[in-house]
Amino acid sequence: MFLNSVMVLIVAEYLYHVILHARKKYSFSFEQNKYLRYRILVSVIIPQLLAFILAALFFLLAKQNIFTETVWFTNYFMVDLAFILLGNGLIELFIWRQFKAYEKAEDALEDTEIPAVPSPVSTIAAQQEQPVKKYNKQKNIKVDPKLAIIYREEDALISLTTQDTLGNWPIGLSINASFTMLPATYFKINQSCIINIDGIADAWYVRETQRLHVQPVFGLPERKVSYAKNRNFKDWLATFGREMRIISKDQA
Repeated sequence: MFLNSVMVLIVAEYLYHVILHARKKYSFSFEQNKYLRYRILVSVIIPQLLAFILAALFFLLAKQNIFTETVWFTNYFMVDLAFILLGNGLIELFIWRQFKAYEKAEDALEDTEIPAVPSPVSTIAAQQEQPVKKYNKQKNIKVDPKLAIIYREEDALISLTTQDTLGNWPIGLSINASFTMLPATYFKINQSCIINIDGIADAWYVRETQRLHVQPVFGLPERKVSYAKNRNFKDWLATFGREMRIISKDQA
């Protein structure tokens, strides 16, 4: 009984670490085929072989041949396989719930909408000299086709063009209100930033953190895409013939 318990603990510990490794090696969201093939190999086939080797060693210590003197293959092979599959499911659920809790906390911080209200002191005073107006969805606002990015900085809405000049977007609008008035070439990556397809210099996904990053043009600081928008952002890029890189953390 003691040796059986040790075998179960060894296999369970192996499953936990190998599932974490699989999540870091491949993205389930963007590399599903590679991820599933790898998972079947390392978290089903190899654990079953490991269970067999441990059982063979156990019977060897008892001076029995696992092939000819035991009923392991007829009585316990399927039991071990069921345990491995159940272990996969429970560990995956545990990791998924941890990740979802982290994702919810991260997105809650990023997706808190703060209205853009002009401040007496601003880092871009020239843009803040615009009069603050009220707009609604029905009112047409002329969108500069060269407008690259709209983002919130401190308590103001800043817009820049692809030529690295100040845009003419009304600073009195919020990010949400602004997004409803923009064409499909714009994507709201989080509650602090809207970006034009031409305003993206690079985009990459980090497997370990399952996070999508965007590098705007002209050297602005990189932006993080909200977790919930990962798939939509990838599809949006693809509609314009753009792709994102999938990298590991040490390549970031």
